[in-house]
Amino acid sequence: MQLEDKCITSCDKKKQIEDNIFACYKKITDDRIKREFILESKEKHLEEVKKHIAYFNEEVNELEIFTPKVNYSLDLEKKQNYMKEKQQLEDEIVTEKQRLETIRKNEADLRNLACWLKSIQLVEEKKDKFEVDDEKLMMLETQELERQRIARELHDSSIQNLVALFHKLELCSNLIDVDAIRCKLELKSTMNYLKTIIADIRSTIYDLRPMSFDDIGIDVTIKQFLEQIKNEYNKKIVFIDQENVLKQSNLKSILKLTIFRIIQESCNNAVKHAKAENIQVIVEKVQSFLCITINDDGVGFDTDRLKNIKREDNSGFGLSMMKERVYLFSGEININSEMGKGTSIIVKVPFLEEE
Repeated sequence: MQLEDKCITSCDKKKQIEDNIFACYKKITDDRIKREFILESKEKHLEEVKKHIAYFNEEVNELEIFTPKVNYSLDLEKKQNYMKEKQQLEDEIVTEKQRLETIRKNEADLRNLACWLKSIQLVEEKKDKFEVDDEKLMMLETQELERQRIARELHDSSIQNLVALFHKLELCSNLIDVDAIRCKLELKSTMNYLKTIIADIRSTIYDLRPMSFDDIGIDVTIKQFLEQIKNEYNKKIVFIDQENVLKQSNLKSILKLTIFRIIQESCNNAVKHAKAENIQVIVEKVQSFLCITINDDGVGFDTDRLKNIKREDNSGFGLSMMKERVYLFSGEININSEMGKGTSIIVKVPFLEEE
């Protein structure tokens, strides 16, 4: 009887811990959504302030021609207030982005912990009730993380560009009866801006799932991506598929996507942030594991300070996603880097093939 009481007490404590973790995760998620809304509002407000400043500059130039300076001294004070508001908003946006990055990291950590607790619970239930397909569970989690990444990319790029495009069209609407020539120039600029937005959306669609996986295979898809990086940034890239492991193996679709994402993120970081001139990508099978090694001769970084690295473009999020992908496959990832000595990323995941 005492043993049963102890088991019940232990289960109650475990349930309480799980409830606290999920409650904390929900609170952080709600805070993240709130912060994203605040950030978006501040960015829209900043665009409005910039627009006022632009219009104000035009009005002051006209007043300088036709009226004495003393008549627009109040306008000058108004401009200074706009400039102060602009600087304040820019500072607040930087602070909000840093705060949001911290919240997102905490959210990811709690999500991983919650998934780990859930997996333990499923394993325990599996012994007594039914078997749970762990692969499907991992796939669902990976899909959810991918949706989150795509949503954030759309928010940070395409949505912001569309907001700016709206303001440009609004400016053209105000200019069409006043200055037709400038209106045409603004419309031409808007068309070029629209082409950029279309290119960003196409890139996002490609990131969602490269269709070439099913058409030409993962090995050719990786080679095409590396060739694109090589031509665009004029870098030397070597790709080694030991024993044609990618070409000759029928890997699971989710594993192929993970391999591509790891190589994609590592190479983009190497050329954009590490300023590497030479990159080497090696894929090989070691026993029952697939190993991916990416070496570069870039500037490197201090791995001890990796968690504290924050960039205004949120590029550090890609590395976090890379780690989450590997951990969801019960794999390992090691990042070795030194200042001025380049970076080496070694990923080891189970070798999973379609049945």
